[in-house]
Amino acid sequence: MRIAPASRLKGQLSLPGDKSLSHRHILRAAMVEGRSVLNNLAPGQDVSATLRAVEALGVGVTRDGLRVELKSPGVKGWTPPGSVDCGNSGTTARLLMGLLAASPFDVELHGDASLSARPMARVAEPLRQMGARITSAGDGLPLRLQGGALQGITYELPVASAQLKSAVLLAGMQAQGETRVVEAIPSRDHTERLFGLTSEVRAFSHQGQPGLVREWVVSARDIPHKAWDEVRLPGDPSTAAFFVVATLLMEEGELLLPELLVNPHRRDYLDELLEWGGAITVDEVPGEGFCGPLHCGTAGCNPGEQCPIAEPVAHVRVQAGLPLSARLLEGRRIPRLLDEIPVLAVAAMASDEPFEVRHAAELRLKESDRLSGTVDLLRAFGGTVEEKADGFRLLPPERIRAGRFDARGDHRLAMAATVLALAADGPSDIDGVDSMAVSHPAFLEDLARLKGSPLDA
Repeated sequence: MRIAPASRLKGQLSLPGDKSLSHRHILRAAMVEGRSVLNNLAPGQDVSATLRAVEALGVGVTRDGLRVELKSPGVKGWTPPGSVDCGNSGTTARLLMGLLAASPFDVELHGDASLSARPMARVAEPLRQMGARITSAGDGLPLRLQGGALQGITYELPVASAQLKSAVLLAGMQAQGETRVVEAIPSRDHTERLFGLTSEVRAFSHQGQPGLVREWVVSARDIPHKAWDEVRLPGDPSTAAFFVVATLLMEEGELLLPELLVNPHRRDYLDELLEWGGAITVDEVPGEGFCGPLHCGTAGCNPGEQCPIAEPVAHVRVQAGLPLSARLLEGRRIPRLLDEIPVLAVAAMASDEPFEVRHAAELRLKESDRLSGTVDLLRAFGGTVEEKADGFRLLPPERIRAGRFDARGDHRLAMAATVLALAADGPSDIDGVDSMAVSHPAFLEDLARLKGSPLDA
């Protein structure tokens, strides 16, 4: 697709629900006997893969736009699906591994070529320790899971991974005794909030350096028993990141993103851009949050008050304007920024300082080698980039030049490239824009509306 540059983006954009929350709400609804209704569900192909998966387990699914009704027989009433196609969704595959580890039937999980190349052994290992039988030809899909009786374990996360953590927690809800998941570097906590899980913080020492670890504790008492009606999900902050950066790179304009998820583990890119000098305001909505209906029965939740496991929400406003002053990203901040590193790198192309990323080797294990892809993207539009094993160093160009880029079938690279093309000095060519359907099918349409004219040159 050939994309013309722009100088102005302006308007209000209400985004579909957060993708991470959408996956988890679908799985919670499948675990509970009865009818659940989810509003503003993420529309992308990844979430559709999770809907197909629960349908294969015997859950009735009726979808009307972004509204979905699920009628489930409950976890004890699931029917053996034989095999489940996870498409391109790593979240679907990894969370299902944990959820199905205790089921009294065998199931094969498979996916497309991209997902099949992504690592699954890190999830299989703790599940095997709990008693699940998991076999595969290598580290990825397809794999066969033979569920059965599980025993609780104490498991220290070797990497900061919300998907790995969630898989063990979902299995732990169905195991005998307690399961404890220990994380030294915090990752997204959507699963913990959704199920109202408890945690303990304790001190530890690693190589003589003091620190704190969090232990999440789960057992059969945490299995949900009440269906939630009329849940509404907040806007996806990871999708919002592309519109935020696109606006910052314009000569003029303003963007309002109402009811956006601002979970502390998901808003870091906004705080980062603020540190760089971006004109962004985040107005949290007091007393409002998203997890289910106002009174969901969770301990400590009272009618008329915000639910204690709700996700925080805010109205986010962005003003166009440069310059930005990028800074080094490394260490404990990386897991909370991993999905947004490509679009932060796009913002850094307009920085008056060099930009460097370290400790981000996990990006090589995404839908594509997203680290290498980001480097190629920056070079295609005039950046001088040194690629490293776990990151890169960017010297921004004097101006963003028009370029050509192949997104490699990766939705985040495709959206990042489109944003960069809007800020270029001439028309640019982006191949593979159809991959945007994985997370936000209306991305190009939304950008065109904010621009006020078609994107294509």
